[in-house]
Amino acid sequence: MEVTNKALQSQNIRTVMQMQCLGWPNNETVANSPELLLHCIHQLSKWCKESAIDRVLVHCMNGVGRTGVFCGLVAALDQAQAVKEVDIFQLISNMRSAQPLMIQNLEQYQCIFDAVLINLEMESSTYENL
Repeated sequence: MEVTNKALQSQNIRTVMQMQCLGWPNNETVANSPELLLHCIHQLSKWCKESAIDRVLVHCMNGVGRTGVFCGLVAALDQAQAVKEVDIFQLISNMRSAQPLMIQNLEQYQCIFDAVLINLEMESSTYENL
């Protein structure tokens, strides 16, 4: 999509790409599988690198549940890559200090743990196969 601000009569056109995780309906608290969520995150990361995108907007129906899981997982994966350890409790605590309703229940919290573990296992098996 191309977006302009007509109120400012700006000629500045921004290109916006929308990604939608169809396997995670609004009425469900967590993705059907952590693998699906990891796939969405890896696709987004790939697209951002290819397109030199440095900003991403993530949103769900209420802006805290699924958004919190998605953002929490992205932050956990980034932390794992940068410092080779992940403190998910502290990471979520920091997120909740900015937005108190992020990660609304144990299922969402567990989804992040499970997805991080799966991602680490996938990375380790990739290195073993080299």
